[in-house]
Amino acid sequence: MVYMIDEEIKMNILIDAYGGSRYRRNLAEAVCHFCISQMLPRLRTIDIMIELMPASEFEQGVKGYCFAMGSREFKIEMCNNQAEDEFIKSLCHEMVHIKQFIREEFVEEVMDYQTIAEYFNQPSEKEAYRMEEELYKEWLQVKRETKKS
Repeated sequence: MVYMIDEEIKMNILIDAYGGSRYRRNLAEAVCHFCISQMLPRLRTIDIMIELMPASEFEQGVKGYCFAMGSREFKIEMCNNQAEDEFIKSLCHEMVHIKQFIREEFVEEVMDYQTIAEYFNQPSEKEAYRMEEELYKEWLQVKRETKKS
């Protein structure tokens, strides 16, 4: 669990991953902090629970879900059986949805999808898939720079 309180700037960010290995939990928490710093740098209060779950708990092809539990409370359910690069991208994808919820940008035009194409054509999904790649590349760049220093 990563819990940050900075009295000087009144920051209250709680990110708690559970399930899976310690390595994956730490990775999930670090990726969430990174995504917040990139997409919501002025955010001062948020509570994110990340449940790492086996692939058997997900429909085929689904890698994660994001749920808004309150105005600044979220739960992410993440498939733990992914390669590390896919795990990071999937988590970035769900973090884009959190950004959309916070900024009231989340738009779902169709609630009952008849085809997978309907799902992928939703504005919120288009943005999340585009941004997951951008965030992943930025994550890799930061990791490379950190290793050099």
